[in-house]
Amino acid sequence: MNSSWINKFFITVLFFAATINYYAQEDAINNFMVSLISNHRTAGAVIAVERNSRLLFKKNYGYSDLKNKIPVTDTTQFNIMSITKNFVAVAVMQLADKKEINLDSPITKYLSGLPTRYDNVLVYQLLNHSSGIPDYVHVKGYMKHADRKQKPMEILKTIINQTLEFNPGDKTSYSNSNYFLLGLIIEKVSGMKLDKYLRTNIFKPAGMKNTYLETTHSNNSKTRGYVVENDSLIEISPLDPSQYWAAGGIVSTLNDMIKWDNALGNGSILPSNEIYQMIQPVKLNNGSPGDYGLGYELMNSPDMKIAGNNGVGLGYNASYIRFLNDSVTVIVLTNTTNSNSSMIAKNIHDIVASVSNTEFITKNIKSEKDKLDSLVIKMIID
Repeated sequence: MNSSWINKFFITVLFFAATINYYAQEDAINNFMVSLISNHRTAGAVIAVERNSRLLFKKNYGYSDLKNKIPVTDTTQFNIMSITKNFVAVAVMQLADKKEINLDSPITKYLSGLPTRYDNVLVYQLLNHSSGIPDYVHVKGYMKHADRKQKPMEILKTIINQTLEFNPGDKTSYSNSNYFLLGLIIEKVSGMKLDKYLRTNIFKPAGMKNTYLETTHSNNSKTRGYVVENDSLIEISPLDPSQYWAAGGIVSTLNDMIKWDNALGNGSILPSNEIYQMIQPVKLNNGSPGDYGLGYELMNSPDMKIAGNNGVGLGYNASYIRFLNDSVTVIVLTNTTNSNSSMIAKNIHDIVASVSNTEFITKNIKSEKDKLDSLVIKMIID
């Protein structure tokens, strides 16, 4: 029998097997997402799955405007909330690469007017949440002013004179204040406003034409935001964009987030070795690893390593998660506060990766209830 014919036969069989598997995965993802929409767990969502920077799936579900039945598309603009921190961290690393910022320097080298206790806080400790600086959204009464435009230092003044929650480097504790300070450092060092720096040095080089740092005066064409209350989707008014700023103020689209992931993968925004550095866990003062890298949340177990960001705010819930073991990236953008994007991403990964035993992954993905920004919790309580 001709060996060439046999090879062609097996290649054909493998092709059809791969095709069948692809459609089976696509059906499973569609069934999962449609159930979320039909059960009013989210108003609208867009998802993308990549492996080694190669696009596997890209789908849109539900509505950007429920009242007017406007469907979401892959160019619909969503607040990506705390995924913003990933962009701000890359901006800091760019300036560090140019020797304009020293990650090991105290932040008071770049910012004046801070208390002397801040002399012990280093730049990289802002990036990995090991600074001990309190989170401004935890301050009692914060929500009374959260609907008004404020400058970054106006927002930070409530925590600047507080004592640090722990000695810098002793442990990690998520704080939005860290990224407000990083935004101020970027502006000081670059001589640009943060929105211009990001636009010039990140969004434009990455080809992200529909992404911007939202301001009070932004051209607001983004999707409407919703929250689930009593099994119904209720439209909710957002806070003033100044309240998110460098900690969560970026608006983007699914197509642009795919471009972002590709830019990080091909080293066009930052050298690959520095991206690798960013996803390494912080080493605390006692030598133990923390839960954060430089601008990334890390969820590691003996069997699975995950690096990414979740973003939760009023009307929005988004995830950008890189499953490092199998080089799969899942992007989920939704316009519903409690749509639980991290668990959506985890389920989609499991379908694509055909994982048979996902219990360990489920346990090691942080509960979205624990990750809800304090900002959102306060609004719901109030």
